[in-house]
Amino acid sequence: MQNRDTSCGRITTQTTARSCWKLETYRIQPSFDAVAIETKKTTFAEAVTKESEDNATRSKGGDLGFIKRGDILKPLEDAVFATKPGMLTAVAEADNGCYLFDVLEVKPAGRMSLETAKPKIRDYLLHKANQAATRKHLDGLKAKTKIETVMSDEEWNKRHAAK
Repeated sequence: MQNRDTSCGRITTQTTARSCWKLETYRIQPSFDAVAIETKKTTFAEAVTKESEDNATRSKGGDLGFIKRGDILKPLEDAVFATKPGMLTAVAEADNGCYLFDVLEVKPAGRMSLETAKPKIRDYLLHKANQAATRKHLDGLKAKTKIETVMSDEEWNKRHAAK
């Protein structure tokens, strides 16, 4: 397995047969920059703007920048890293939707200097410390809280059954 970073964009939709089929129709087009949407030609970025349900990247035309192994879900990672630059991935499905990636560039993974890494290391360590402090606080609150069950699951389901 070769270490590398990949620059790509993505279209995300909810998991349904129709949306996955629609993404598959984009993938079979001969060129990622001439993806056919219905009857007109458009760029991948325009397709993302129109079709993607990913609010975080839609405004940027789906641009994810460079990603490395472990940054995204495994099935999506497998699709991205198996695709050559300038190509669209096969439609990749995950629990939260269907994904189509446009692989723009691949560069070998490298090392960064300590000076470049220091802010990232600091941010990571602060994040981990905040997580630990939050977990400790929540555990303390849970230990002090008394929870009583006033209705069985069966009673709850009877009262709240769909009518």
